[in-house]
Amino acid sequence: MSVAIASPPKATTREFIRKGQPPTEDYRELLFDLEAKGELEVQRVPEPFVEVETKYGRKKKVPLEYTWHHKSCGQCGHIPGYSTAIFWLNRQFNKDYHDPKDQSSCTAWNYYASSTSNSAAQAVVAIRNFAQAKLDGYFPLIHCGTSYGHYKEVREEILHHRKLRDQVRKVMDRLKMP
Repeated sequence: MSVAIASPPKATTREFIRKGQPPTEDYRELLFDLEAKGELEVQRVPEPFVEVETKYGRKKKVPLEYTWHHKSCGQCGHIPGYSTAIFWLNRQFNKDYHDPKDQSSCTAWNYYASSTSNSAAQAVVAIRNFAQAKLDGYFPLIHCGTSYGHYKEVREEILHHRKLRDQVRKVMDRLKMP
């Protein structure tokens, strides 16, 4: 008796077929409009970068160096070796990066604690981390999935709620941060 053994297709033979429209709004136009009005600043991806296509067909720039590494629970030991491996790769390939020692908080901590916080406090933590990356001369890289998701939620709230932008700006001004 012979049994057929099925193997998954190799990466080179697989093809992703995009179906329909992206399920999320493309915020770039709104971001640049608010920047032109002086309400926020869009941090540009520094060179060198690689441009990749997202699963929704949008182009995304991914920096190859000059990255500021957002602290996450991975750095606290929940995923041993996670951030260390990223730093090791940067050193192996002689890439300039910054491992900040003065970051205020893991942004996802504020996300998990959302029942004890408020939207302005959550947004300030995220925006403060972006501002610190800018002041340090690097581009913020978020390799924690929870924090990345939280940053995306904060971005959506900041874009659509002027009152929240004003609250965040007030705190950032007190911190003397961009």
